[in-house]
Amino acid sequence: MMFDPTAFDNLKVVLEGAIYDLDLSGDIRVLDRKDLVDLATMSRRYEIKFALRNHTLPSLYTQFTLEATMEQLAAELIKKSGFQQPGAYVSIDFGWQSEHNINIEQVKELWGETRTYDEKKIISSQHGTRMVVSIDFHRFITENMIDDCIAMIHHMVKTLYELDEGYI
Repeated sequence: MMFDPTAFDNLKVVLEGAIYDLDLSGDIRVLDRKDLVDLATMSRRYEIKFALRNHTLPSLYTQFTLEATMEQLAAELIKKSGFQQPGAYVSIDFGWQSEHNINIEQVKELWGETRTYDEKKIISSQHGTRMVVSIDFHRFITENMIDDCIAMIHHMVKTLYELDEGYI
């Protein structure tokens, strides 16, 4: 019997490929990636963090996160009727060292007022003070929306350029 990948796996592979294509072309540099399974909740989480290859602000980065709950994965694997179409949730982070004084409102303007934004100030004795803006789309992403996700990745790169240029 052949393994049938879940929608989460398919989304992850396509998105990861799109990001690594940008890395290979020299536009961005992948900084980190994590493919996690939470055994306590039996959920999946994929994170990939990247930055511009040529930039003014070395601490400026963005992170794409894809998450699927146990209920979503189980319903897909056992093909439970009445459950929503298979897929995952998406969120995005932008982060930088606080001394760069990036205007958080610029991120909101670039991504739209209808999103939910969490602004975090992280004070670390080891790494200094960092700012992180998290964008929650409150939207379930299916395999039919993969083109939207790829467009989202390109908009993340554009946002990095806008924030980097705005700092000059």
